[in-house]
Amino acid sequence: MVSESRCSRQQLLDSLRGQELRIPNLQAFFDGWPQSINPNLSHLRKDVDDRLKRLATIATYKMKSNMLLISEMDSVEFSVLSSDLAAARQFRAATVEYALKSLIGGKTLESSASTASSIITSFKPIAEAISTAYSPGE
Repeated sequence: MVSESRCSRQQLLDSLRGQELRIPNLQAFFDGWPQSINPNLSHLRKDVDDRLKRLATIATYKMKSNMLLISEMDSVEFSVLSSDLAAARQFRAATVEYALKSLIGGKTLESSASTASSIITSFKPIAEAISTAYSPGE
């Protein structure tokens, strides 16, 4: 632990790191501090709930797209990918490129759709749903 001699704040923090501290009456440390509930609490709760719902939607779509990719990559048409590392990398790169373009939208998606596999282009409805629910900044 810390010696009785003076030490720097950093030394004190380093000596306490990983230790369990029990403060029996934390409220006493904050006597005299302003205490209240944020007046925007109801708005914050609604905002957090909305964001959690949208994240749950994205997580659901993500799981569905992953399951689709995994099941399709085990198919006869794509089974070569499990034994050909270079082809698998190329397929993954094309999948990521298409997914990003489909989330952004625009003309670049149409040009890449013609060269992408049907498995990759199956991400389009998922991307459309996500794009509808979220703005690009989210």
